[in-house]
Amino acid sequence: PGSSGSPLFNSRGEVVGINSMIYSGSGGYMGLSFAVPINLAMRIAAQLRAHGAVRRAYLGAEFQEVTPALALSFGLPSTTGALVVRVEADSPASASGFALGDAVLAIDGRPLAHFVDLPQQIAQRPPGDGIQLEVWRQGVKRAVRVTLAALPESIAPPFAAIPPEWGDGLGLSLGELSAVQRAQLRVDSGLLVRDATGLARSEGIRAGDVVVALNALKLHRLKDFSQSLAQSPPGTMVALLVMRDRRLAYVAVRLPAAPRSLF
Repeated sequence: PGSSGSPLFNSRGEVVGINSMIYSGSGGYMGLSFAVPINLAMRIAAQLRAHGAVRRAYLGAEFQEVTPALALSFGLPSTTGALVVRVEADSPASASGFALGDAVLAIDGRPLAHFVDLPQQIAQRPPGDGIQLEVWRQGVKRAVRVTLAALPESIAPPFAAIPPEWGDGLGLSLGELSAVQRAQLRVDSGLLVRDATGLARSEGIRAGDVVVALNALKLHRLKDFSQSLAQSPPGTMVALLVMRDRRLAYVAVRLPAAPRSLF
């Protein structure tokens, strides 16, 4: 189907979705179509009728998938769950003590098979609802109770170009961010990547990225990065929290077998 907004039917004539967009290499109706699931569309319609607006629950944390390399970096027992890459200030997650590098393993006693299960389940809850999360932090499982809030309206600040400074370490040329630059990027820590070679480049890190943290340690100065790496045994896996286009994700990098001077 190529008409956005129209119903999507299955072979039994049942409405299973609302067509939303199409990806087409030719510009015509041939291609890959996308649709909003009908259960989600019905929930939205019910909220619009009842409240005149869509009310979504808000946790105030951003997550990513737990890969095998990241599970090794954080000492996780498996690759299930959702890894915390951002905690918003003055949010339910912040009030409940969420920290960078935490991994949410279960919600209300139900294990998370995949990290997308967590935001999907939160989106289905009403604001004010309480949830019990099982969190893995530094090798220990913890029970965290969170009361969800209403999703706030937010406007992203304009992005400005950041003048880099040169440094060196782990194949990275890094520069420190000023307070103004951190505010523009909505981070309270981070080092700008001016260039990436070697191990960092092989893992996809590139110029213009911002390395926000190493595992759960936030990086405010170049020395934070060098000192943290110096304390990590050669050959171990570390996780760099990288921001690109305002999105955060951990990238696992194995340290070289032989130590070398970083700065």
